[in-house]
Amino acid sequence: MICMMLLGPILKTTADLIAKQISLEKTQILQADGDRVMELMGRAIRMAGYRNVTSAFEPAQSQPIKRLEPKRAALQQTTTPFITIEKRSGYQQSDSFYVRHEIAKSGDLDCLGNALTHERTHHGLALQGFKLEKPNSKQQGDMGSTGSLMCQSYDRQGRLHQATLANGVKHLMIEEIERAHVTPANSGQKLYRIRIQMADGRKNTVNLERTFATRNLQ
Repeated sequence: MICMMLLGPILKTTADLIAKQISLEKTQILQADGDRVMELMGRAIRMAGYRNVTSAFEPAQSQPIKRLEPKRAALQQTTTPFITIEKRSGYQQSDSFYVRHEIAKSGDLDCLGNALTHERTHHGLALQGFKLEKPNSKQQGDMGSTGSLMCQSYDRQGRLHQATLANGVKHLMIEEIERAHVTPANSGQKLYRIRIQMADGRKNTVNLERTFATRNLQ
């Protein structure tokens, strides 16, 4: 009896320390997942509007874009914007956004890790889209009301497809913000603030916020 009385507080303290360690490890995993998807979204934003110097583009951000299709040898025309934001269109009223750009010769990757080639384009533009969707029952498990962050891109037949970037995403928000200092060098560029909330469905929650600037808009 005396031994149990003496061991009781020690066992409780040990259990509390283990629980805190588990919680810390889960938080670190959420942080790492959040940092990874932030990097992918930021990279896509920086690529928005990129034009290969060998293509026949007209320099207009949201104006008709003309491009000579190598395989067709015919002039195509599209008015698709390079960045599109759809407010509250995703799971849990999250925002969605879509980025379009030309392909560089350096072997860029899309948000799914696929090498970007001309086959993975539509009217000469690659697509990288980010949207929060409700997970299926197997993915959801104990994650509560969190969703799955999806990446959308074109496959080798130029068809839209998507795959999961991360589970445990509770909310995604993106907004354009004003530049504090506008110069002739950056007058055509835009700033976007992204906020995401990661959660494991229980006690652990991580909030991340990043600001990214475009580099290729005119």
